[in-house]
Amino acid sequence: MPGRTPGLTACVLLTPWPLEHVRRQHPGVPVAVLSEARRVLQACPLAQAAGVQPGMRDTAALSRCPDLHAEVVPAPEAQAIWAELLEQLGSR
Repeated sequence: MPGRTPGLTACVLLTPWPLEHVRRQHPGVPVAVLSEARRVLQACPLAQAAGVQPGMRDTAALSRCPDLHAEVVPAPEAQAIWAELLEQLGSR
């Protein structure tokens, strides 16, 4: 339409946010987020470089990367993390 400025649309991949949360708690250390079944859901680049891959059991991940900090992010904590992120995005 004439005289109208087109809107801007942004696309943000938020899937690895729980991993980023764990990385912030343990800076400089290879980290991974585990499922309730103790399988790797996400791994940071340091952990991936050591051979940690999504789907592997925590024991296998630790055998490949002994310095790995792997943790399950419980549902209530994950919800709080998402709420905090959305609040931060909304305030900007």
